[in-house]
Amino acid sequence: MTPIIPNSPQPKQNPERILISRLSAHGDVIQTLPVLAALKALNPQLFIGWLVETDAAALLEGHPLIDYLHISHRKRWLKSLRSLNVRQWLQTLTEWNTFLQTLRASQYDVSLDIQGLMKSALLPWLANIPRRIGFKATREWAWLTYTETIAPHDLKNPHRSTISVFLDFLSPVGFDKTDLASLQILFPLRPIDSHVETTVAAWVSDFTNSTSIEKQKGPLLVLAPETAWESKHWPLNYWRDLIEWLNQQNCRWILIGTGQTLDITDLNPSSLGSGLDLRGKTTWPQLQALLKHADYFIGMDSGPLHLASAVASHSNDSHQVLKPLIIGLYGPTAPGRTGPYQPGQHAGKQQHQTLSLSLPCQPCFERKCPLGTEACLDQLSPRQVIETLRSLLAKWN
Repeated sequence: MTPIIPNSPQPKQNPERILISRLSAHGDVIQTLPVLAALKALNPQLFIGWLVETDAAALLEGHPLIDYLHISHRKRWLKSLRSLNVRQWLQTLTEWNTFLQTLRASQYDVSLDIQGLMKSALLPWLANIPRRIGFKATREWAWLTYTETIAPHDLKNPHRSTISVFLDFLSPVGFDKTDLASLQILFPLRPIDSHVETTVAAWVSDFTNSTSIEKQKGPLLVLAPETAWESKHWPLNYWRDLIEWLNQQNCRWILIGTGQTLDITDLNPSSLGSGLDLRGKTTWPQLQALLKHADYFIGMDSGPLHLASAVASHSNDSHQVLKPLIIGLYGPTAPGRTGPYQPGQHAGKQQHQTLSLSLPCQPCFERKCPLGTEACLDQLSPRQVIETLRSLLAKWN
């Protein structure tokens, strides 16, 4: 296999059918959307399929730029195969075979394994896709299934954005990233169903009407305290301090998340009572619709932050700020790698903010603090977040 160096002169390959393999997680799927946008913008005639797992499928179902969405039920299939139920085995094997046959029948010319794991590389290989492109020296030996490789994805490079890395996949299929200068929409989000829009608008309206007249005039903030990584959690008492300050400033605020990774009951009940708690109550399409109503978003490096970033990139409101304007709290990960996207077409508008202490141990990119101190977020005080928000709120009117 001869490595292909991104942006080096390559003959135009002109593929007609491309499969994007990005199974999970939510934030990574959202950050892969620029690849979809670029491919369709540079060649609208391309047939593009996307291979995704069940959990993240809601972000892509019904997407107008995806010609076929292949949904892998890998977790359910593996759970069934580990059981002792022969009938379940047979049903799973039949379903798996149908899934694989559909993938083969799509006759893709090229697959782009943007995830770089064996689970994302194996399916294109089993589907006999002629050109299988992925990162060199991937984890889990996934590169052994590729026919071509591009420069390795350094998962711990704190300076190069993930989006830029993913766009390297354009070169081996005959496109030049410099052609993207005129691309207006980098994050092509799926359209929101009118019923979802109406439902979410009613939530926001009812919540707003239940607040004081002073708060009804104030900004709406979406707070996202939860992440799957233990090392990314900002202390709950810090969130409580932030919420109490928001109440004093007559701000409306909404909590989002799964409601499973943190025990938010540790927050002051009286503070919780003055906001709207939607944890565990929203689908991803509903969250997308909700973020369109928000003026500000405060959260960790997570799927909701990246969705907020994508929503803001579509912002064309009359304010001199993006909407929602993001304050991202970064501990073990790097803003330079996965910080909110700053759209160039919104020059002159107030940009998203990221807060990181830049301790010697940062960024470690570990799910649990290797030092056991969790200092990178423990030392990021509520005052620092409040002062950042205060400076943004000063421009609210």
